[in-house]
Amino acid sequence: LAVALLAARLRAHPERALAGLARRLETGETGGLDAVGGGGRALRAVFDLSFQALPDGAKAVFGAIGVHPGRDYTADAIAAVTGTTGEEADRELDRLLDEYLVRETTRGRYEVHDLVHDYAVEIAADVFPDRSAAFDRLARWYLHSAHAAALAIEAFNLPEMKPDPEVRPAVFESYDAAMAWYDAETENLRAVHQVAAASGLVDVCWRLAVCLRTFMNLRVRIEDNYGFHQRAAEVARAHGEPKTLAFMLIGMSTPAQQLDRPEEAEAVLTEALRLAEATGDLVNQGRAMMERGTMLNRLGRPAEAVPLWQDVIAIYESLGDRRSVMLSHLNLGVMQFGLGHPDLSWDEFQHALREAQAVGEPRAECIIRGNIGELLVHRGDYAQAHAHFLEHHAFAEAIGDRQQCAESLAGQGNALHGLGRVAEAEQLWTAALAMFEELNGSAQTAREVRERLERLKRSREDPAAAGATARPESG
Repeated sequence: LAVALLAARLRAHPERALAGLARRLETGETGGLDAVGGGGRALRAVFDLSFQALPDGAKAVFGAIGVHPGRDYTADAIAAVTGTTGEEADRELDRLLDEYLVRETTRGRYEVHDLVHDYAVEIAADVFPDRSAAFDRLARWYLHSAHAAALAIEAFNLPEMKPDPEVRPAVFESYDAAMAWYDAETENLRAVHQVAAASGLVDVCWRLAVCLRTFMNLRVRIEDNYGFHQRAAEVARAHGEPKTLAFMLIGMSTPAQQLDRPEEAEAVLTEALRLAEATGDLVNQGRAMMERGTMLNRLGRPAEAVPLWQDVIAIYESLGDRRSVMLSHLNLGVMQFGLGHPDLSWDEFQHALREAQAVGEPRAECIIRGNIGELLVHRGDYAQAHAHFLEHHAFAEAIGDRQQCAESLAGQGNALHGLGRVAEAEQLWTAALAMFEELNGSAQTAREVRERLERLKRSREDPAAAGATARPESG
């Protein structure tokens, strides 16, 4: 319809260039729904005629588009708003497609023109008198679907979710299907979370942030990870929920560190620890101490981190939390390596590996395997290290962890360099660097690999400049 009216205006005013009028439509210079028209017809009036001719089911679906804060839609998401099934919503979307009110961009995904969207937002108020309840249904659908997707990729530390009789979440039969859903819904998830925060939906906000953080880590969306946790923290603070606030502040710390904002990471951890101690919350106290220990190591202060990690292990052993005990041994191993105690580091990594396998944590196991490989390089067991990193790379590929794939390529390069296979090492480091730069979230490791390549280049002129270093990674 918008295109039809645009054509009508061009026929009436041929001196106006198409590009100019299109620009006016996009920027709102035309006055939007009220002023854009053709043949004396205002656009809102034309939309009104089309809308009133729709059957009730199609009207509800069109109104649901106005409730959805994203800009592309699936039948299942729309059905969450209308309270119908995905099949029913799909049939009504076909009606809207026939009326040129929506367009199908890819199979099963729909979008609308900006002006049509503006009209749908207006209509939503009439179709759904309780708009907040309609959005709440949508937000719960996204939350439960995100939880199902997180389970499909074996994400850890997920919140407990009781089945919601009003929600028919998306179903995922494979890791790839869950990742594809997240990729397609990234913008919608962000928009829903923003509106949920503005609406004060504390439970949806913190749970959605937790369900999505593994996806955001895998896709290296660090700013997103920070933003989700920050919004959830603000909502928890506004509604006086200190335990949730502490949890979300801790969640802000990791991306803040990854974004090279150590002062901010320290500030949120200090507040989180204070809140946890004030409420007797051992779980969040342990979490905050874990994050602070990781941060101290990143800041080059491992000696301060070691006693902190030992206290964390004691807390989580008292709580019977084996996964957190595993992560603590992993990080303590990193600290001991940084302090020049590779034998103590080896013991910690072996303990962490046994715990990871016992509790079924493949991603943590992958990191630990990589760290053991780096220790083998450090000990000069280059042949064993190379074989180990080949297995590590296959493991990382199997679980879809591209960050660890890059780490493995770098580790293989280190091992081959130690074996004197310099040309092969250079190829692997170059491939690792390209992957790190593509991920755009591994600045430290990318810098280390780049330095190795630069040293290799200099070594062609000065053999004494050659050498490779290895740095285990924390969890």
